[in-house]
Amino acid sequence: MRKRLSKHTGSKSSLTLALSLQVLIDWINDVLVGERIIVKDLAEDLYDGQVLQKLFGRRGQTWG
Repeated sequence: MRKRLSKHTGSKSSLTLALSLQVLIDWINDVLVGERIIVKDLAEDLYDGQVLQKLFGRRGQTWG
């Protein structure tokens, strides 16, 4: 069984985590815009590894 991040409201650290996760999602979407991939939920969209494979493939081209 997979564990999921739970969102607890009212906590400053939870707000920081939520903002950090959104920044990561936005960055992934910016990097993969040419691949027509849209990440909405990290746990769901990174589960099978296809998005990570695309990110690693872009690493050589973009950050080389």
